[in-house]
Amino acid sequence: MDIAIVTDTSRALPPNLYKLYNIYPLGYYLEDYKGKIFEERVSAQEVQTEKLLTIAEKDKNAQFYSPTVKDFVELYTFLEEEFDHIISFHSSLFTPIVFENAILAKKVVSDITVDILDTYSFESSSGLILNQLAKKIQDAESINEIRKESFSLHARTHSQLLTKNDQLNKIGLRRVTFLSNIKSAFVPWNLYLFKQSNWDLAKNSRSMKSLQSEMETRLISLEKSKDLKFCYYSSSKKLNKEVEGLLEKLDNLYVEKTPQSLVSYFLTSEYSMNISVL
Repeated sequence: MDIAIVTDTSRALPPNLYKLYNIYPLGYYLEDYKGKIFEERVSAQEVQTEKLLTIAEKDKNAQFYSPTVKDFVELYTFLEEEFDHIISFHSSLFTPIVFENAILAKKVVSDITVDILDTYSFESSSGLILNQLAKKIQDAESINEIRKESFSLHARTHSQLLTKNDQLNKIGLRRVTFLSNIKSAFVPWNLYLFKQSNWDLAKNSRSMKSLQSEMETRLISLEKSKDLKFCYYSSSKKLNKEVEGLLEKLDNLYVEKTPQSLVSYFLTSEYSMNISVL
């Protein structure tokens, strides 16, 4: 099968994989205070997220908009000339409008088969799921085979988040500000695990060394029990040495550092926080 993959840029996927696996990202829009529109997807297989974020930082009145039904229809129509099937990968949980727009566009396009897969994870987790799924798509003999692999990847994906922010909610990550009455300098580090679309608190401690030991134990246990082959991670500069030292102990894994995750933007507040996503 000749398959193209369509996704929105809320997946944390290294751009060098776009051409390798025929992945076409649909970007978001930004409208500045003058009404000028900036597109994240400036051409097929090219995104400029950093440019939009730079504009947004300077313009407090800027508005972000998600890909429209028209955007999906245009891209699907463009791809039907070269491919015989499209896998569209989005999240009904974290980006529901994008997911719904993809479904509506699917009903409009008739000359090519579009299969929409739902990811129940967010950003870094869904990015590495898509990375592995893309490899499977290259050799798949049927769409059902791809669907089964998608479910399997979601079940096997394990993510950890190390942060000093203890206000993660149950449906993902949100922008937070610390309460003004918190005056203690001993804000604990928190270790979260991503399970079944939720970030669940696993452990907290005032010492990051104890959490590193906890993460090491969990990762080594996972490596032995689940036959893990790949580990993708991102880290703040302040935690690079600790994270890299931790991952060096995983002998049988392919380890790759991804671009800075959007998770960091969702946790950004006026207070400095160190974030590590494994």
